[in-house]
Amino acid sequence: MPTYFAMDGNYGDAEKILVVDTSTWDDDDWAAIEYAKDDERLEIARQIDDGEYTSNQLELPLEI
Repeated sequence: MPTYFAMDGNYGDAEKILVVDTSTWDDDDWAAIEYAKDDERLEIARQIDDGEYTSNQLELPLEI
């Protein structure tokens, strides 16, 4: 089993880990990650990185 080790002291299972350059991500990309369910984040990050994700796929909570 692969394991990851991070500089902040975190470590864990790296079986399905994705590392992407987020320097070009915009607020919509980060909102997609923030509001996604835990089990959806890896796939959404992959889609954003591959240019396959559009913000209209995201349903943000309504602000009142």
